[in-house]
Amino acid sequence: MASKKSTVDLSQGIPTGLLVWLGFLLSLVALGYSVPLSILLGLFSGLAAAWLSACFQSKQEEIQESEEVSLLPLRQAGITEAQRRRKVREMKTPKGTLGLTAFLFNRNRS
Repeated sequence: MASKKSTVDLSQGIPTGLLVWLGFLLSLVALGYSVPLSILLGLFSGLAAAWLSACFQSKQEEIQESEEVSLLPLRQAGITEAQRRRKVREMKTPKGTLGLTAFLFNRNRS
């Protein structure tokens, strides 16, 4: 199975990067740092946030695409298995007797 080489599209993370840059810029200026230093540190933090955001969004899209294709037969098999287990459990459960919790909390007592 050939592995696909994934590339990160940084345009997906631009809004996040701008918000982080603005947050860092205003926070650092409010703390008393010089404006050029605040702009520079905000720029670095914004680029890092944009890159991380784009990475997470691209991986999430890849996972959703692969799950749509591969999980459908597994989901059906899981439902069938759960139905089979429920039938076996129902056959093992004695009829007419109450379990301990049902006996203690039975509201239909006389």
